[in-house]
Amino acid sequence: MSEQILLQGKILGTEEFLVAGHAEGRSARSAGEDLLAGRSQWITLLCEVLPRALLAELGLARILLGSSGGGQFLVVLPGEARSAAESFLTAAARQVAELSAGDSRRQMALESEKMDFTHADAAPALELDQIVWKTVKGPASAMPIMRRTLPGEARPGGGDDDDP
Repeated sequence: MSEQILLQGKILGTEEFLVAGHAEGRSARSAGEDLLAGRSQWITLLCEVLPRALLAELGLARILLGSSGGGQFLVVLPGEARSAAESFLTAAARQVAELSAGDSRRQMALESEKMDFTHADAAPALELDQIVWKTVKGPASAMPIMRRTLPGEARPGGGDDDDP
């Protein structure tokens, strides 16, 4: 009997994808409900199509699909299909990434991953503020100009940086 592989696939980033963003010009509740429903459907379809496409690409029977849904799937593969499955899934991941490449939140997440959060105030404050603002208010929103004073610098209206 040949070696068999139980492949568990998980679509990463589904939680962030489900709760991110808003729709312009609509009530927050209505827009939020529609976005959640639409994005949930997209994840469901991706979890249904991806393992079936994998099996079809490898010329394997559909009965080898164990389950799919909830952002993940299970398939049984013959051992000799491992490298072909890895190549297919790598290409699929690249294509899904290309679909979301225009999403500025993805770029902002990549930028914030490069920041140093191991020490207090090590991350660039203005860049981090902009990332947080645009993540919460939407990528097209303009962050208000903030007045900042450096430690030891006099504040407008008197006092220094440690006065209430």
